[in-house]
Amino acid sequence: MVTSKIRLERELGAGGMGSVWIARNLALEVDVAVKFIAAHVIAGDPTALARFKREATLAAQIKSHHVVQVFDHGVTDGTAFMVMELLDGESLQDRMHSQGPLSLEECSHILNQTCSALNEAHQLGVVHRDIKPDNIYLTPHDGSIFVKVLDFGIAKAPDSARSARLTATSAVAGTPHYMSPEQFLSTRNVTTRADLWSLAVVVYEALTGFTPWNGDTVTALGMAVCQNDFPAITALRPELPAGLDAFFHKALSKRPEDRHATAKELAREFQHATATAIHSSAAGAMHPQAPLPTAGAAAIVDPHTPSLQMPAATIGIETVTPAANQDAVLSGRPTGQSMPPVTQPAAQLVAPASSTKPSWVAVLAALVGTAIVSVAAVWALLRQDADESAPTTATAVTTDTSTPVPVTSASASAVSTVTAAETDTTPPADSATPTASASTAVAQPAHTATAVRPIVTGKGTPPPPPPPPPQPAANCEGNAAYTRDGKGHLVIRPECQ
Repeated sequence: MVTSKIRLERELGAGGMGSVWIARNLALEVDVAVKFIAAHVIAGDPTALARFKREATLAAQIKSHHVVQVFDHGVTDGTAFMVMELLDGESLQDRMHSQGPLSLEECSHILNQTCSALNEAHQLGVVHRDIKPDNIYLTPHDGSIFVKVLDFGIAKAPDSARSARLTATSAVAGTPHYMSPEQFLSTRNVTTRADLWSLAVVVYEALTGFTPWNGDTVTALGMAVCQNDFPAITALRPELPAGLDAFFHKALSKRPEDRHATAKELAREFQHATATAIHSSAAGAMHPQAPLPTAGAAAIVDPHTPSLQMPAATIGIETVTPAANQDAVLSGRPTGQSMPPVTQPAAQLVAPASSTKPSWVAVLAALVGTAIVSVAAVWALLRQDADESAPTTATAVTTDTSTPVPVTSASASAVSTVTAAETDTTPPADSATPTASASTAVAQPAHTATAVRPIVTGKGTPPPPPPPPPQPAANCEGNAAYTRDGKGHLVIRPECQ
């Protein structure tokens, strides 16, 4: 038992300066943390106990939710103790060690809360003097990070004379990598701007994984901090906003008067330098950018739901491909490649009407497809009309054969009448002169040489009649030299006169 109300449960950690235990507050029935300072430390440093008590007193005076709460302190059996709230989480140092550089948004969140704690302390005249990742504790709270600032053990109290007595002239109060130039030169004369310097170093390291200055010894490190420039943060992480270079140039100025005056000003200028980048990052997290459609599938994306993307092959788009390049227009692939077949049933490919809205690309593709279909149909009609209006020429060949050649009625109507005189060799006394009729369905065989005569059908002006066939040599022997005139009288044929 530490006191009548505090019962130790188990040791949480130990070091050269002392140890920390988990204990139970019997009166409140809650777990608390109890910090002990080692007896040999008090024995070797007369001011150690006074500093320990000052830490408890200053932490209790700072009314900030971002400063660890102190419930009690005292001495039991010659050992100084401090009862504090028990924190669940990890230090910023542990977070950087496990995850590497932090995001800009996470750093901004941590900086704002730490500045809130420092602002309360600075208003009371308290300078922490040891701001570093180990003293910034991250606890989970409602799914976010809640910052607690620890260890006011070497804090500079408002009573400067009392603080000076507790700090030896040759003592260096602080952790070298996070100490300001004036803190290297004089621990007693530091102001609140030394805390702001240290916090700027912490944020620089959290974003890059490196402290701005380094050295093999404390002396070498102190000379680098006081004399050398530091690498621009965008040189280590080019994706960070350029405004951070100006922010750190001011926050890490060698002269305290050139830095930010208050913790609120430090937080405000950091937000101003990173506002655009943090806003873009938050928007990207809420509305992730949709991936580009892969080759071979046309994507239709609803602009109101950026994360919704479905290939055209899965939402039942019906296409008509009258030409070889039609599927290339709809799918975005080069002309000549064929559209892959859809193997799913059509009923499974149709999406609800409210699920997506076709983009202008899909609408344009559909209009182009419709235009191609219309042009193809008009072209087919024009070709058909041209075929019907163009004359079609057939060829009738008259040969010496005994097989009758059938002639269609359309052909017969376009051919002039052939008289029996052109082919009849029967004497006039034996038979009357036969006359070929235009409606005759069978052409009579001719005893002349083969003659080719064109038969023209179709619309338009009728072609001129074909020339008469060549006449055979006149046969004026015997009865062949006579014929009958229009009145039926027997006369000599003109070619036989």
